[in-house]
Amino acid sequence: MKSFNILFFLFIINTAEAGDYNLNWYPKENSNNNVIEMPNNDKYTIFLPDGVWEDSLGNYGNMSCVLSAFTTAKKEIDLNGYCEATDSEKNKFWVRLSRNSFEEAGVGRMNFLDGTNKYKNIIGISCPYGVLWIDNKGSTRGQGSIIKVKCSDEKNINERLK
Repeated sequence: MKSFNILFFLFIINTAEAGDYNLNWYPKENSNNNVIEMPNNDKYTIFLPDGVWEDSLGNYGNMSCVLSAFTTAKKEIDLNGYCEATDSEKNKFWVRLSRNSFEEAGVGRMNFLDGTNKYKNIIGISCPYGVLWIDNKGSTRGQGSIIKVKCSDEKNINERLK
């Protein structure tokens, strides 16, 4: 199953076309005590990831989130959360992340909720993302993920952010 998830993630990130807008985020998980585990191995977790991001227009910065996830014993996940991103020019945007797929890798949606300056132009846009969790087996150090957001050319984000 894990190899299927990795292949699915690679398929999502490799389908970008020339006019698409792409955002890559490299978060690291900063909390490891926010878990309630049930006898049937279902669990509820609060994550506090932060990391750096870059997009296909040369913008980059930091992003921090508060995410909640309910994971079943079968490793199916229902994830929701909110993030604040700041670019290198101190402009900000806020997004909502949601996903119903597998824990280690899967596909979800990023919704742009608010923004300052040029990011006001993308409020209300929703784009798919692929995520791949990188586990450091037995240690919380080094755990994180790769998140790749792909917005199709028809959303006109490249023009909206110029």
